[in-house]
Amino acid sequence: MNPATLLAKQKNTRDIVKCIVRSGEISRPSLAAALHLSTATVTNIITGLMAENVVLEGRADSTGLGRKARLLRFNAKLRYVLAISVTDSSRLSMWVCDLLGGVVHSGGADIPFHVGGGNTEELVVRRVVEAVSQFLASLPAEDAARIAAAAVSIPGIVGYNETIYAPFFQWTNLPLARPLRAAVGRPVYFENVARIKSIYELRYLEPSEKNVIYLTTSPGVGMVNFFDGKMIMGKNGISGEVGHMSLNIDGPECYCGNHGCFEGYCGELELLKRGESIANGPDACPILRGLLRGGERPLDIAALIEARDRGSMQVHALFHETARYLGSGLTSLINCFDPDRIILSGTLVEQDDYIFETAIQEARSHIIKKFTRDVQISRPHLPKDHIEQAICAYLLDDILDQLLP
Repeated sequence: MNPATLLAKQKNTRDIVKCIVRSGEISRPSLAAALHLSTATVTNIITGLMAENVVLEGRADSTGLGRKARLLRFNAKLRYVLAISVTDSSRLSMWVCDLLGGVVHSGGADIPFHVGGGNTEELVVRRVVEAVSQFLASLPAEDAARIAAAAVSIPGIVGYNETIYAPFFQWTNLPLARPLRAAVGRPVYFENVARIKSIYELRYLEPSEKNVIYLTTSPGVGMVNFFDGKMIMGKNGISGEVGHMSLNIDGPECYCGNHGCFEGYCGELELLKRGESIANGPDACPILRGLLRGGERPLDIAALIEARDRGSMQVHALFHETARYLGSGLTSLINCFDPDRIILSGTLVEQDDYIFETAIQEARSHIIKKFTRDVQISRPHLPKDHIEQAICAYLLDDILDQLLP
């Protein structure tokens, strides 16, 4: 087989597998139509994939006339993934999943991630490695042996050299990569949580949507930019830090040293700090304070939404300001990147229609050529609090490289 033919076959093979993953179940004729390939090409590649147990044949398609086609599905149990999430609540969450994110085993550990007061970066690394090692040791041997790779979701910046910078935790150069790889004994990848989640969302895009922005407000504000279907990484691998784009140069000082940062107005951690002042400040809101019942209930986004719904004008004012600044940030991104779609993620925008819709209205009223541009802004498909599914999607391409010729 000449090199050009081999490359074409490899591309078609990966496209077929990805289409099956995206569809859940699909017939050979439908695959050929979706990918604009001949039925013979699809049949030949599927035969090879079934021989390698990558694709399985299931039930017959019940639609249409004539002979019923057998539906194909991806064999998610062929390998396992170790998914690890560092959360802003100082919780290390761990899962062993199949290749589509189905949880086989789960575990976790409470670790003080914040550096300071005697808690050094070295101690953080040691505790993370110990927690992961103990989790792996607790697994049945046959399940541990099926783990092909691991990935760690980080609420911070991961550069090309795998330096981990997370200001929220006071991490400046967390040396986690080498010791964790030694403990796991398999390939281990480290990536920013927004980038991991954005990869999952690519499954749901239309083929024509090549220029896409994924914007998250949780825990801070971050962006992932796809141009011509490829993630833009930047010179140092840290592209997308729009959270520190100033929306108001006379605004409050941010921990980064700038004033009026996007994250300061729309990041959920900063929003909760402002909610704290509403609950316990000099002009405390009785509705919000009553909901929290003297600390019996945590102050979270759900509590703020409930207080607003019960009539708290202070929380409503906070939400209104947040939505307007979010709309202002969206305006800048739309004018700058002219994307096919913006996916807007975060607990608040996913759970509250007022924030989501007000931000979109604000953005559409200020963009250039507002009467002729059809700006698509949508929420994500990833189920809430299911980062393990996104981690599996993030690792899938690398694992397919191990499984496919």
